[in-house]
Amino acid sequence: MQTTNQHTADKIRDAIKGELDELQQLADEARLKINLGSKDAKDGWEDLELRLENLSSAIRREGKQLKQETLAAARSLRGDLRAFLTSYSG
Repeated sequence: MQTTNQHTADKIRDAIKGELDELQQLADEARLKINLGSKDAKDGWEDLELRLENLSSAIRREGKQLKQETLAAARSLRGDLRAFLTSYSG
């Protein structure tokens, strides 16, 4: 039987995996859009891409000990990526 802490950790890990999958999809869409975009769009994308790389690194470092803060960061980045895509959808 799983402990409450293990169950919570599993839920966080699953949620982060889902967020990361969606972030990768959004990032792929953004990469396609910025090829035709302005310099501002490209600069904005570089910031978001760096945040995505940092988040991915943090997830790898944390391994099975993923934190609630990491999930919050993933959700924040997802919102920012969606806003970026909306802003530069042309």
